[in-house]
Amino acid sequence: MPTWNEICAGVDRLAKKINQSVEGVADQAALQLKLSTCRGNLEEEYKTLGKLAYQRLYVAAAPAEVAESEREEEQAESTAEQTSTDDLTAQINSALARITSLLAEIEMLEKKLK
Repeated sequence: MPTWNEICAGVDRLAKKINQSVEGVADQAALQLKLSTCRGNLEEEYKTLGKLAYQRLYVAAAPAEVAESEREEEQAESTAEQTSTDDLTAQINSALARITSLLAEIEMLEKKLK
């Protein structure tokens, strides 16, 4: 028959195992939450990138649709459009950098979950 000390030691070991299991589940849940947040952020970045790409294509296509006689009048505006195109390019590059960063973070989190 086990002694009181042996029973206490057994209960203590069981409590430690349960505590470790709970910590493991909590860590997994935190990683899942982080992963879900990163995926949501990635989706938003792709939406932003799509809007910027559309704007860039629209700005680039607009001068091609203008008649030759109107081109002379819009010569002054072309400098502004070029600046706008450069700004859009910078925003697109920034969005791509954020997407790359999020993809790397998602990959890292997925490896941790396995």
